[in-house]
Amino acid sequence: MKSRVGAPPPLDRNRAAAVLILFAMLVFVFLAIAGLVIDMGVAHLTQAQMQVAADSAAIEGCRWRNFDEGPGFSNTEKRKNAVDIVRLTFDDDMHPTQGGYAPEGGSILPADDKDAYGFAAGPGLRVYGGTGDAHASATIGQQSEEDLAQLDDPRLGLNTQQNREWGDLVSGRYRPDRPHVEPANYAREDFEAAAAGTANVQALSFLVRLRRAGSENPNDNSPGVSTSLPRLPFLFAMGSTMQMDEDASGWNPRRDGVTVRATAIASARPAMRVGRPPCDESGAPIYDHEDVGPGTQYRERISGLMPFYIKKEAWIRHFSEVAWQASSNSNLGKVAVWSDGSIHLETGTPEFPSDVEVGWFMFSAGGDPCAAELGWPSMLGRPVVADAVTSPVRSFRFTKRKPAYIAIVEEIPALSGSVNRVVGYGFAHVWPVGYVQNEDPPAQYDGTSLFVISGGELIANFGVNCWLGQDNVSAHLNSAADTIVTPVLSADEWIAVLAANNNLAYDLPDGVTTPDPARIYDYTYIRRGTLLAPALTR
Repeated sequence: MKSRVGAPPPLDRNRAAAVLILFAMLVFVFLAIAGLVIDMGVAHLTQAQMQVAADSAAIEGCRWRNFDEGPGFSNTEKRKNAVDIVRLTFDDDMHPTQGGYAPEGGSILPADDKDAYGFAAGPGLRVYGGTGDAHASATIGQQSEEDLAQLDDPRLGLNTQQNREWGDLVSGRYRPDRPHVEPANYAREDFEAAAAGTANVQALSFLVRLRRAGSENPNDNSPGVSTSLPRLPFLFAMGSTMQMDEDASGWNPRRDGVTVRATAIASARPAMRVGRPPCDESGAPIYDHEDVGPGTQYRERISGLMPFYIKKEAWIRHFSEVAWQASSNSNLGKVAVWSDGSIHLETGTPEFPSDVEVGWFMFSAGGDPCAAELGWPSMLGRPVVADAVTSPVRSFRFTKRKPAYIAIVEEIPALSGSVNRVVGYGFAHVWPVGYVQNEDPPAQYDGTSLFVISGGELIANFGVNCWLGQDNVSAHLNSAADTIVTPVLSADEWIAVLAANNNLAYDLPDGVTTPDPARIYDYTYIRRGTLLAPALTR
């Protein structure tokens, strides 16, 4: 029998031809998939880089809400610092490329050379040239020097006075109860831009936007309000069958690339942790960020906890109401310290007679103000004990123009009986009797004399009802430094503590333990005298 060797059967030749045709048909699909994976990966990386800057700037803008006791000054300063944080995020040596930045306590820096590591808001690439609708044979190159400088050193619009909702920096009210979507016109349902004036400077939420959206939309390039960097070009996807003509809005992906945005919202929440007044390595107090010229006469120390606490009912019904605007000579704000460390109103009221304690000192005289020390009410839920305190009590520094932080305490039911626990924090001036505002007061309380607790100058002159701590406060129960979650409370105890905290911060009606989610970031909804801390909320 004879056989033929070397010639494939007809079926094999047909299969080879079919595979070749199938490959030719699928090559464009493969390019499209590769383009989608690579180009969208670059877009995702760009967005992540921009989001880091937006998150940091939002926290910074929120944190500086009460940089100065005058809200108007703070509104200007917080926006400038938010812009600086974005610039520093995309810089490799803390010297922004375009210059004009002044580090705290330093002079304005000149323009710098290009960053060696190329930190920027995504790659500085562009696609140009090409022929036909498909932009065949287009060239991939770098952006112009001007655009590269903007990507390397973005300078956001301050949007200070008008506070337009489409701006780069916007003060307002965050609404966690609404959909979290940012449409093309930037009219978010979950963020209400504050009106110009008081609402703008008192707002509790701060929104920051970075965008690579081109220049077609006028809301993306409004002088002094908004800025936009060049769009991110498609690279590998140019070899696919991607759309070749303009859509209804005039966008052509081959020519215009893809829009990338990053938005962050930070808001003020009731403080959950507060630190003691900090010291430097020599034991001297650390001053805050406000520059008031040479010398230290009017410089403010970073605020911190007082070594005493006030009972919640006394704080709500007396200090944040009746005595809130008391002067340093008013009997309404004067308190006396008894020999057991208890605090009493010097001139009692029908609700709080002078023989009823309204608070307690937690420490007797002495102690190193900078040394580690147990017993400070530095966290929500922490128990407070003042049984062994005797007069004279622990000294502290009186305040000047900015307030001190005070722990607010209430009895919380427990299995072993009620325990006095921290349920929140308030702020107020703590003055010597007869202190003239803005003069240099005595540096230290002597441990025995009368003193005054009052919102005083803050509410009388500037209408400040709630205070956002710039330093030394946190809106989180625990920090990364904690090895265990403390204090250890049962679920029922935590529910009681948090309910008391809500009642303290939001002035809730009897029987209501949860604030209205539509208003928790409304400054008019916060109880007067409440200490707040910044936190990312979106």
